[in-house]
Amino acid sequence: MVRQKTLECEKEHWAAVADLEAAGPLSPNLYRYLDMTRFCHAGGMLWSALTDRYNNSKVGQTQVNDYTEMQKTSSRRSAKNTPKCDNDHHINRVHFQDGSSNIGIDPPMNGDHLQNGGSAVLELNGKEGGRPCLMNGLHESDQSDDAYEKPGTKIVLAPYEYVAAMPSKKVREDLIDGLNRWLQLPEMSLNRIRNIVVMLHTAALMLDDIEDGSLLRRGMPSAHVVYGESQTINSASYVQIRAFAEAAGLSNPDAVSIVCEELKNLYNGQSLDLFWKFHIHCPTEKEYYEMVDGKTGGLFRLILRLMQAESPVLKAFEPALETFIMSLGRYFQVRDDHQNLASSEYAQQKGFCEDLDEGKMSLPLIHSLQNSSEGDKARIKGIFKTRGPSGLSPEVKEFVIKHLSERTASLPYVRDVLKDLASEITDGLMALEEIFGIENPLLRGVLAKLEV
Repeated sequence: MVRQKTLECEKEHWAAVADLEAAGPLSPNLYRYLDMTRFCHAGGMLWSALTDRYNNSKVGQTQVNDYTEMQKTSSRRSAKNTPKCDNDHHINRVHFQDGSSNIGIDPPMNGDHLQNGGSAVLELNGKEGGRPCLMNGLHESDQSDDAYEKPGTKIVLAPYEYVAAMPSKKVREDLIDGLNRWLQLPEMSLNRIRNIVVMLHTAALMLDDIEDGSLLRRGMPSAHVVYGESQTINSASYVQIRAFAEAAGLSNPDAVSIVCEELKNLYNGQSLDLFWKFHIHCPTEKEYYEMVDGKTGGLFRLILRLMQAESPVLKAFEPALETFIMSLGRYFQVRDDHQNLASSEYAQQKGFCEDLDEGKMSLPLIHSLQNSSEGDKARIKGIFKTRGPSGLSPEVKEFVIKHLSERTASLPYVRDVLKDLASEITDGLMALEEIFGIENPLLRGVLAKLEV
């Protein structure tokens, strides 16, 4: 009786979930909560299938022992025999003693297999003993206590996990959810792309902080300050390789090429930024935006291209999407340049005017140098040439900020640029809503989050 009531409640639950999803878009947190309920159902299903209460034979206990032993030994299997993990957070199949199986747990089983001493074993992520994936895109066996098989796994992941756990606005994650309102990806593909983006973005932050000499990241010591530069570089490189492996699991065979192309764009853009800083070279604004389209726009474009490649929607390759993403990437970088020099909140997260310590050719500085007299230009460049390992003093920074604000009006100019870009992005969003015939409050929320 209890079993039958449980099955009826389960059916009612999934019917309610279907009605909820049909009623309109759900928040990412609510989706995550609903996803986790699948594990609750699966656990109850496994227990019911194996417990002596519902089994009249010893086969149930045998399956329990088999399943426990499988969990203990799965991390010790050779690479040849280790089952491949799909990045799906669901339990895909339950095998029954009579040889039949049930794909998924939604819709639920009818309970017939639990009668007459029937028993079951779980198939996780497509393989018996497969590895369920964690929220950061890494697998449980990659974080195993089994030091014999992979003695360096915990060590190599430590800097990455340190940065990944830092508080964040989750702009890229929200962008993925927003674009999915139109592109309608399968859940498995969506989860893989989320993991790829988290891994690549976090790795880029780790390397960026080393290259820029940044001591703070989101108000906390940067990874290389805690773990050292060598370990941080090694960790970032390892995670980037993991991201390629994740891309190889997507259904579209071009996914790995897409990741490769956009990473090359990202590194090329970063090389320009580093070159200008090292040589104290002031680029043109056109050159600046070309750098931004590679360095910052690369990851935004990677998100769009991977989602387009996995989308079943006919309008997925609408050119207006590419224009929208390019404008968003530019806005994101220009905003970062402005806030670094003008925001007190940003100063708490990264340090006071950190871009000046680096000698970074940000848009406010480029505009100022291009609109300064030869004498002023020489003075500003001289300040950067003579800065020490610890950067500039607060007094010198105040002098430069005053020059940018009053003498060349560069900070007000950048604020006007941000207004123009925001208007361009909003117009693009409205046009896309009309093209797809679906309003997108999620993307509007992203724009509101980035408003200056």
